[in-house]
This record gives sequence, structure tokens and C-alpha cells, in this order.
Amino acid sequence: MGAGALSLEDAARVIVARSRQQQRTEGRGRMAAVHVSAEAVTEAFALIGGGLEVAAINTPKSVTVAGPETALKRLQVEAERQGWIYTPLDLNYAFHSAAMDPFQAI
Repeated sequence: MGAGALSLEDAARVIVARSRQQQRTEGRGRMAAVHVSAEAVTEAFALIGGGLEVAAINTPKSVTVAGPETALKRLQVEAERQGWIYTPLDLNYAFHSAAMDPFQAI
């Protein structure tokens, strides 16, 4: 059982509205999981050029990154060079990133 802030019906409405907005960002970025600290991956961003963001810190040594596919490919090359586990996610969205900013006020 949830915290009770929303009824089940209202929670379902929020989920549908959020999903519709996120769908509008299709093709504006992708995501990948990298088994490394947020600090290390952020340092790698500086080496390979811009465009990427830490979308989620999953554990102290696992992050999800988001951004343009070209930037993710550069990160994949760096991850392989560093010996990091890099897993592209099968998503055509960059959730938890600046790609969602246009819908923040909605």
C-alpha cells in the first residue's frame, strides 16, 4: 500500500499523463548503464566531450547516463578502454535528463 498522497485513480492519471509527455521526447536521446561511480563517469564526460548527463545513481558503483546516441557511443569507447561494464539500454528516450525539461511545467 502506498503513502496515500493520491488515490489509486489519481495515481493512474498521473502515470498516463507522465507517459504521454515522455513519449513526446522519443528520439531525443538514449540511455546506458555504466558500472562505475558517478564521479568517474563525470570525469569521462570531460574527456570525450559534452552532451551526456548522469540520469541516475543506482549504487555507489553503477550509474545510468543519458544523452545523444553519438555521445553515448563515445562513452562506450571510453568505458571499454577503462574496462568498465557498459550496457546500452533498449530505450529511444533519455529519461531523467534535460530532454524532459520542456515538459517540467506541464
